[in-house]
Amino acid sequence: MSNDTQGIKSRWPRIGCVRVTLPDGDQQDDRYLRPVSLRPVINQIFGKHSNITRLEILSWPGDSQQEWIFFPRGANATELDENAITPDSAALSEINEALTETIADREEVSGILTTVKNACEEHLPGSFGYDFCSVDLAPLESTIRPTSRLIARESPDLKPFTWRSPHPVTDLFSHLYDASLPHLFQVIIDRGKNSDYQVSQRLAVYPPNYGIATGHDLAKLLEEGPQVNLSRFYDPNTNKILSNFDLDSSKYFKFEVDEETGKRTATKRYKHGEQAAKDAQRILEGKRECYELYAGFHDTDAKLRNLYPSTDYYTKIAVNESDISAFIKLVPNYYAYSPWSLLNYQIQKPEIIGNIKTFAAGSRAPHRTDSEETTETSTFATQGSDLHQEHVEQTRKYYEREGYEVEILDDQSTDSVPDLRVRKDGITHVIEVEVAGTSRPANVLTNAGRAFNENLNLIFVAENKRKAQRLVKILRHPVKKNTPEGAQLYTYSEALTLADGGQPLLPAGTDETSSTWYLRHDREALADGAPETGYPPRDDELQLVVDGDVIASGPADESVTTWEYDTTVVTDGEIPAGRTRIHAGFVPSRLSYLRGVEIRYVNGKELSILEKDDYPTEWDYSDAEGKRKRYRAAYDKFITQKTVPVSGGEIDKRDVMSTIQTEFYKPQTGLKAPGPGESGKALRDSVDIKPKQENTLHVLTDRVWRWRRGIESPDTPFTAGESLGLDDWG
Repeated sequence: MSNDTQGIKSRWPRIGCVRVTLPDGDQQDDRYLRPVSLRPVINQIFGKHSNITRLEILSWPGDSQQEWIFFPRGANATELDENAITPDSAALSEINEALTETIADREEVSGILTTVKNACEEHLPGSFGYDFCSVDLAPLESTIRPTSRLIARESPDLKPFTWRSPHPVTDLFSHLYDASLPHLFQVIIDRGKNSDYQVSQRLAVYPPNYGIATGHDLAKLLEEGPQVNLSRFYDPNTNKILSNFDLDSSKYFKFEVDEETGKRTATKRYKHGEQAAKDAQRILEGKRECYELYAGFHDTDAKLRNLYPSTDYYTKIAVNESDISAFIKLVPNYYAYSPWSLLNYQIQKPEIIGNIKTFAAGSRAPHRTDSEETTETSTFATQGSDLHQEHVEQTRKYYEREGYEVEILDDQSTDSVPDLRVRKDGITHVIEVEVAGTSRPANVLTNAGRAFNENLNLIFVAENKRKAQRLVKILRHPVKKNTPEGAQLYTYSEALTLADGGQPLLPAGTDETSSTWYLRHDREALADGAPETGYPPRDDELQLVVDGDVIASGPADESVTTWEYDTTVVTDGEIPAGRTRIHAGFVPSRLSYLRGVEIRYVNGKELSILEKDDYPTEWDYSDAEGKRKRYRAAYDKFITQKTVPVSGGEIDKRDVMSTIQTEFYKPQTGLKAPGPGESGKALRDSVDIKPKQENTLHVLTDRVWRWRRGIESPDTPFTAGESLGLDDWG
C-alpha cells in the first residue's frame, strides 16, 4: 500500500484500512446474500497477542455493493482531543498527526492490517475478497445531518439482541436498503477495562433536503421524528437501549412562535435551565454526533449521559466477547442504483483510495477489471452463464404454456441478440432475461435503447420482484447521478479499445472507483446566443475525470475511440500489473427508456408483471389525497430530474408538454393523467414560463435539458448503424 496521502482532503482520514469486497457475478452462488457474524473476526483481531487496541467499522452504499471497511489502530496511536472536533478543526497535517498518523509513522501498520485481513479470511466466506486502502470522508464532511448514537444502561442483558430475529443490524440495513437512504454506519470497538470491549455505534442518514439549521427545523424533527433512530431496531419497549433522539425535549425547552413571521425559537423551560436546554438541543439535533462520526471519536459523551433521568446510561457500552454480535453483523447489500444519486444537494459517498492487491475468487466487485476477459464483442451480449440459461429455459416454458410461439435467438450464436422472440395474436415481443444485468446498468440501457431504436416490443424478465424494481430505476432515469452541469454516466462492463487498437489505461495508482464520465451541457454555446430553442442545437461535452483531473474530453456525439487520452495507451496488448483499463460511459439518447417496456419477474412457476403501482415515484398521491397535488409533485420532479438551471437557457414549452406525460408520467403510474389545462397549470407552478415572438412561442426560462434529447453517440450499438438483423417471422 502506498504511503502517499496526496489527494486526501478529509480532516479525519482513515489511513490504513482493510476493505471487504463482496462476490458479484453471473453464477447463482457468486452473490452472498446472508448476513455474516463478525464475532469470531473481532475476537481474533483483539486476541491475546494482538497489538490492536481499537477497531472502527464503517459501512455505506457503494456503487453497486455495500462497502465494509475495517480501520484498526495500534497501541501507539494518538488519541484525538474532543475539542478538535469542530467545523473549524485544525489543518489536515495536524489532524493526520493526531488521529491516524501516516503509514511511515506507524511501523506496526502492516502487521495490524495483516492481522485484520487474516481474521477476515479465516472466519468470513471464502468468496469474499480484501483490499488494503485508505478512506477519504471529505465528500461528506461539509454536510451535517442529524446523527443517531446508541446509549445503554450499565451492564444490560445483551443476549436477547444476539438471538433476535431479525438481528437489529440486519433489520436496520434492510430498512435503509428498502428506503434507498444514503447512510454512513459506524461501530467503534475498544479493549475494555472491566469488560472485554467498549462499543459505540452511530448512524448518519442523508435524506433529500434534510438538516437542522433553524428552530423551525428542530421543531419539525421533534414533531415528525428522525429519519432513522438506531434504538428502534434494538429495544423499542424496555428502554435498556436508547439513543440521543429518545431524549424528552419537553423537560428542557419549549418553542415560542413569532405571531408575525411564524418563526419558532427554542427557549429554556425552567428558570435555571439555560445550559441544560442548550445541551438538550445539541443532543437532539445530532450535529455533534455527526462531527464525531466523521472524526471517529469514541469516548463517552457526558452531556448525553447526564441528561437522561437515570445516570446509569453510557455511550461507551461495556460488552463481553460472547455478546459483541449484538451490535454488529456484516450485511451484504447489492445496488443497481446508487442511493446517493437521489439527493438534491451536492454530496458524494466516501472515497476509497489505494492500489488493489487481492480479490475474491471469481469476484466481480465494483473495483475489479479482468483485462484477460475483455472481448471485442458488443456490450449487448446476453448469452451469459448456466444460471442465465436456466432462466431463459424457464421463461421459454412459461410463454409456451401461455400459448405463444417461441423462438430462442441466442442459443448458439455469439452475436448480440435478445434471448427470446415470442408471438401471439399477431403481436411479437423480444425478451431479455436479466440475471446479472441489474448490476450492469449500461448493458440494460443498451438493450432497451436498441429495442426502441428498432421499434421492437421489449419484455425484461428479472429473477425476483426487487430486481425488477431496480430495472425500473435504471430505465426511468438512465444516468448514474445528476450533477449541476448535467449527469454522471454509467459505464460499460467491457473495457474501451480505440479505433487504432490501443487500450487506454487509468493513471497509475487509480482504479475504476477513481474515474467518472460526465455528460455536460455547453454553457458557452448558450452564452453565445444559441438558446435551447434555437438552431443549431447546443453541443454536449463528454469528460473523463480521474481524481479531479480531466484526462479526456470531446463532443458527446463523437466516438470516444478517436479521442486523445492524457494517460498510458497500451498498443501491444500487454496490460502492466496493477493498472486498470478505461471503460466508456453510456450516453443516453432519451430522457427515459421505460415507455413501452414490459417488466416481469419470476414468481414461482409464473412470470408476474411488475405493475406501475409496484414501484414508488415519490409523487404518486392518490386521487383522495389530491390530483392537483400529484400533478404538481410529478411536474416538479420532472423539472428537477430532467433539466438544470442555467441563466439565459430556454426550453420550448411544446417540447416539455410533448414529453412529460408520454416519457415520464404515464410510464410510472396508472393514476389519472392531467388534461391539457391541468397539465399547463402544473407546469407553470413548477417553473417560470414566458412568451416570445409575439406570443407564438412560450419557453421555460433559465432552464436547459440535463442532456440534449436525441443525442447520438456513435459508440452506442443502437446508434452506430448496428442492427439486430432479425429476420421476418414467417
